[in-house]
Formats: sequence, structure tokens, C-alpha cells
Amino acid sequence: MSAALALGLLLQGLAVGLLVYRRWQQAKRSLGLLFVGIAVIYHGATEVLQAVAPVYSDNRLLTTDSDVAVYAILVGVALLFFAGTYRVATREAPDRASFRAGVPDFYDWRFLVVFAVAAVAVTAAGRAATTAGPDPGAESGGQYLAGGFATQFLVVGLALASFAVLVRTRGRWLVLVLTVQCTLHTLAGQRLPVAISVAVVLYLLAVTGIPVRGRQLAWVSGLILLSYLVIYGARADAGRQAFGAGAGVGERVAALGGALAQPERGISRRGVGDLGVRLDGNSYPSIILHQLRTGSPPIGPVTLRDDAMIAIPRFLAPGKLSTALESRSLKVRLSGTYGITSAFDRIPTQLGELLPIGGPVWMVLLAGLGGLLLARAEGALWRRRHPAALLGLLALVAGILQYEGGLVLYTISARGALTLGVALLLWQQAARALRTRRAATASAGRSGDAGEPSGDAGQPSGDDRPGVAGTTPGVSPSRRARPVLRIPPGIHGSAASGLLVGRVSDGREVPL
Repeated sequence: MSAALALGLLLQGLAVGLLVYRRWQQAKRSLGLLFVGIAVIYHGATEVLQAVAPVYSDNRLLTTDSDVAVYAILVGVALLFFAGTYRVATREAPDRASFRAGVPDFYDWRFLVVFAVAAVAVTAAGRAATTAGPDPGAESGGQYLAGGFATQFLVVGLALASFAVLVRTRGRWLVLVLTVQCTLHTLAGQRLPVAISVAVVLYLLAVTGIPVRGRQLAWVSGLILLSYLVIYGARADAGRQAFGAGAGVGERVAALGGALAQPERGISRRGVGDLGVRLDGNSYPSIILHQLRTGSPPIGPVTLRDDAMIAIPRFLAPGKLSTALESRSLKVRLSGTYGITSAFDRIPTQLGELLPIGGPVWMVLLAGLGGLLLARAEGALWRRRHPAALLGLLALVAGILQYEGGLVLYTISARGALTLGVALLLWQQAARALRTRRAATASAGRSGDAGEPSGDAGQPSGDDRPGVAGTTPGVSPSRRARPVLRIPPGIHGSAASGLLVGRVSDGREVPL
């Protein structure tokens, strides 16, 4: 490791320290610390992994170690600006109380579980090839809708379904729920979404004040590691095509089952080095930095416009897929502009996408602006205190955790969260209308019972009728054989969620 690269890693570490210094209690749930931590993993920890276990990397064919080191320093400076503006913007923020009121009712676990199962079914049936860092602009053809559905809702839908169940049980089923969630994500054959979805659930539990014990965290960490090793082995044995478009459930299960028998194959020096190469966030931007230093011009803010255009649904823009691919795929645009071959899959990262807008200086300035905007958006959502505000936080968290896919993931996550928010509100309205109808039906039934005659009109009373002895005066034998429940005047019926409840005069409620 060169001195320049070590300096870059030091600057990145200082950015983390700037956020947590004397503010750990406030920072541990902050999105600013989450962003900086994820960026350090992609730009710092991956270099350590590749230095400890060096392996061949296609990512470094068009760049040099010196270019990577210079870019690592640039990332360190950008993260310091980001952390500085974020800390200044949140210096007077009050202690944030946890979201509690109305959360279990708003996030109905029945609706969200059905929604998550639909996303899993689309993915597991092979109708969508999902990736942790999708390039949605490049998709077209018959798989566009299915692929877009799985890309937007697989991670978010599964995470929200798990959260809805756990928030009702106060976290008692955390190990079981997250075990099921990790298993379903493993069927998709993508390693990163397993960890992303778990992290989203843990964040939502933290902001709602539901504690997670250390033993539970250790179990969940083991699940993530096991999923990674199983998918790693399955890909090595059966190839990526076992989890691609057209691969059914049987093919996926067979590939994963074979790898599950020998999960330890991924625990090796080569496996560690491969992880560093897989999460390498420096190679792609360092190629762009080299081209900029040799005279290639920046492309301007067109990248931000393209990311925003992804948010427009297809039904509002029918000709969306007929536009040039460069306007729908930032990676295609950058690769064509700076002569980067698309033969190898390199990841651009969110900070890396800021570099071609105006060069290194603009990258640092925009990173600082990003810290300010993130702090403002996060603070506004916390102040709302409405359960729906959690969807906004969810969109931000999902965008940050999918850091490798670029800034477009914020757009996709926000669109998915908005869609789910509308669906949840419609579900609430439908459930409320159903409860009202049931209450009206129950009330009508009680009114009918109260107005029913108590005896048989025109019939003589018990002892006056011949052949009938020992009857109660005023009550016919048929009425006596079929007793009728009578509601005393002191009890008033009410219907709530379809259950008939009596209210005694002292205010207590008793079931009828």
C-alpha cells in the first residue's frame, strides 16, 4: 500500500470521526454516518482487502495504482466536506424521540406480506434478473415491467413486511422473521440485497424504539455470511445463469442446495480478495479522473437530469424506452464519453458519479451540498412524526445502502416508497369502510332483536290454556324452548372490528 493511498484512507477515517466525536448518541441513528460509513467500505475497506489478499482484477486494467491512490484522497476530502456540512446542519437538532404512535396500524402486516410475496414470486420465477446495483435505464422489451417491479420492490417490500410483523410483536420474532427474509433473498442469487434488506429492517426498528439484543445481531450477521457463502459457491458451480432471467425456482434451489453442502469454500484468501474486487468503488471513477487530468472535458449536470427522468413512470411517458440508451443509462453515457470498455462490470458509486459533472473541485463541493440536503431532508421527516414519514426515511436508507448503483437509486427508492405509501393509504381506507359496514350490519341486527315481540299475540297465558301446565305466565312454550337474549337498558351495544361489545353504565366493556 502506497503512502498516497494510506493518506486517502486516513482522510476517510477522519470523516467518520468528525460525525461521531462527542455526538455518538445522536450520530448512531443518523443517515449522515450511514452514508459516510458505506462510502468508506467501497473506497477504503476494499483497498485493504485487496492489499491483504491480492487477486487478479479486471477492474484495474484501464487504471493504475497511482490513479487509484489519488482518487482515494479525493474521496477522503469529499467525505470530510460532506461530514462537515452535515454536522453543521444538525448541530442544533433536538434529541429525536422514536416513532411510535400509529406505526403498527399504518403498516398492516397482512397487506405488506402479500405484496412482498408477489415481488419474491416475480424474482424466483425467473421473470426478472435483479442486481444490487441495477442499471434500470438499459432495460427494455418484455421484461421491463417485471424487472422494474422486482428492482423497486424486492428489497423494500421484503424489508417493510418484516418490519410490520416485528413492530407488532415488539421484536420477539426477529430471528425467525429475518431468517425467512434472508432465505427468500438468497433465491434471487444476489449477495448484496441480503445485507441491504436486513440493514433496512434494523434501522426501522431503531427509529421506532424497538431494541435488538447483541445475540440477535450475532445470529443475523451469521445468516448474512452464510447467504454470501452459499451464493458464492452456487455461482462458482452453476454460473450466474442459474439466477438469471428464465431460471426457475427448481434450478435456483438445486444450485443453492449444492453450495450449501460446502459453504466453507468461500472462506479463503481468494474469497477475501474476490470480495474486495466485487465492492471495488475506486477503479471506475479513477479511470474517469485520469481522462479528466489528460484533457477530456466534464459532461456537466446532464447526469443529474437523467437520474431524475428515471422517476417518470412508463404510463406517463409511453416513448420512454424509445429514447437513446445514453439518456437512460449513465454508465453507457460515461463509458462512451471516456472510452471505458463495457466488457467488465465496474461500479460507478454515488460519489463517483459526481466527478464527471465538473471535475474534482465540483465533486467536493457537490458532496458538501449533499451533506446539507441530506440533513435537511432527514430533519424534516423526523419532525413530521407521522408513520408515513418512515417511508421517506426508508427511501433515503435504501438509496444510501445501494451506494454502488449510483444516484439513480434514490429516485427508484423514492418512487417505490411513494407507490407503497399510496397503496397503504388505499388499504387503510378500504379497511375502514369495511369496518363501518360491519358495524352498521351489527347495529341493525341488534335493533331488530330489541323490537321483536316478547310473546305470541292472541294466545292465552300459560295456566289458562288447556293441556299446558307449569308454564310461565305470558310466555309460550315455543318462546321458552328458544330463549332470547335481552339487552337491559343499562347496556348499549357497539360494534368495533366486527365484535359485539356491551358497555355497562360504569364504563366497563363486556363481550355479549
